[in-house]
Amino acid sequence: MPFISASVISPYNSIRGGAEGGLVPLLLDLYPNAAAAYSLRKLRTAYSGPAIEARKTVGGETFVQDIGFVDNELDTASLLTFANGGDVFVAKWYDQSGNGNNDAFQVSQSSQASIVLSGVLNTTNGNVAALGTSNTVYVTGYSIFNGADGTYSGFVVSKLISAFDGVMQLNNLSSGGGGEIFRYFNTSSTTFRVQSWDSGGGAPVLVTEPINANSNAISSFIRGLDSLTTSSNSLTNSLLGLGEPRKNIEDRLTIMGSNVAGFGLESYFSEAILYPSDQSANRAGIESNINKNYNIYWDGSQTGLLDDYPSAVAAYSLRALNSAYTGPAIEARRSSDDAVQDIGFLYDGSLDTESLLTFADGGDVFVAKWYDQSGGGYDSLQPFAAQQPQIVDLGSVVTLNGKPTILSSVGKAMYTASNSVPVVGDLGERSSFSVLNSSSSGLQVAISYVDGGTNLFFPIAFNTGIAFSRNNDPASNATAPYTANSDVVFTSLLNSTNSEVFLNGVSGGGVTGFIPQTGTSRINVFARYANVWTLVGQVSEIILYPSDQSTNREAIETNINNYYTIYP
Repeated sequence: MPFISASVISPYNSIRGGAEGGLVPLLLDLYPNAAAAYSLRKLRTAYSGPAIEARKTVGGETFVQDIGFVDNELDTASLLTFANGGDVFVAKWYDQSGNGNNDAFQVSQSSQASIVLSGVLNTTNGNVAALGTSNTVYVTGYSIFNGADGTYSGFVVSKLISAFDGVMQLNNLSSGGGGEIFRYFNTSSTTFRVQSWDSGGGAPVLVTEPINANSNAISSFIRGLDSLTTSSNSLTNSLLGLGEPRKNIEDRLTIMGSNVAGFGLESYFSEAILYPSDQSANRAGIESNINKNYNIYWDGSQTGLLDDYPSAVAAYSLRALNSAYTGPAIEARRSSDDAVQDIGFLYDGSLDTESLLTFADGGDVFVAKWYDQSGGGYDSLQPFAAQQPQIVDLGSVVTLNGKPTILSSVGKAMYTASNSVPVVGDLGERSSFSVLNSSSSGLQVAISYVDGGTNLFFPIAFNTGIAFSRNNDPASNATAPYTANSDVVFTSLLNSTNSEVFLNGVSGGGVTGFIPQTGTSRINVFARYANVWTLVGQVSEIILYPSDQSTNREAIETNINNYYTIYP
């Protein structure tokens, strides 16, 4: 069978979706000595073999072909040429570890995972992946693992889409049965499990880890001398007191399934690596390397706008703004059954729209909570379904200039639970930066808050301009001209003597002799308060500072515009 590959000299992978750009060093060059390693990317510079053996059946005749790498990525051009518009399945995963011949194979065609369907690559989050069924499983021989002290570590890249799935398993059925560990995803309880069993068949759950169903995940498990640590997208859960692991037992490895029929991985799968050692010291580095390649989650290793311009009191956005914040962007509610799910950010800082759309399931999704990325914890929420703004319409993400946005209409509003948000500085200074549009004439409010307990300040969107106003008092309005349905970056600045607004970086004028009050407030988004003067339009980002950001204004606006590309 021919081997298709390209000569590779660089010990790096290109980042397919990473925000940093550049190259990612190959994982096994940085963290060597794996017992087995299977991936649709190249993992080790010294490895010159293929990634997979691909199989297709045409007219009752079976054809196989090895598919290798080009520039350290899967040679998808050769794979699609081999497919010739049809279906292709993975017959074998080649071991890239260099630790002997530990290839994982499946001879039964009905148990092989697909990688091309009707001439189209299977992908998740923009990366090629194998898609298994309940029958899927790949096995090695019985000599893959022989840990001197019984410790081991496993790392898996997958996307759970079905009910109960085997991911990686060690067993020793050739010598009396039993096994130290196997892992399962389980969407019904949104956890993955690590279990241990013996020849008697008992398999108590050792540890479970919460996950988001229908989301890409980097999952790991590390068996120490007396502990087991699991991680899903860097969130860890440890269970101590397990006793010593088995030692010097040569196990068989299965991936994408279990030795028990019917527990195949009915989900996407891209990578599995097993070490015969405790990799606790390297766990974060290994997961970071994987994350940079697969663009799975915002891990705080990068910087956002708030790293360069900190001290915001509240920050709501559909992109990642702060390396110190690794939580979700929004809590989404699906209209079909009122189910809710947090939606986070990818490694490149963008919203995880793939998980959002999978959650939507072709229907509408609304925003129940917009998380504050400033670190203050002033999340904006709306508990009443009828008043929640929308983010997915009939299975399509709502966008502003090509980027995800939140759509508001009459009667929609969100607000902070606290009335003690320190929105203004000691001398009444404050600044706001917003990305929004308005599709309707008439008085509307994108964001508001109470000044000194009496007067409301808010950027207003209406048919003639956008203003920063006190109680809609014309004398206090600093107004910039605005055309309905225009996407804009709107800035308002206020110090102890005057206010000024900017639209797409251009001053709209100011008001002098305007002495603000001080105090704390509740923040209202999409409305003046409750659902009065609600915005009919879209908002993608709002950042509030309890200070005058005049010296940083241009730089902040440039950062925003570089992402949203609103104006030249």
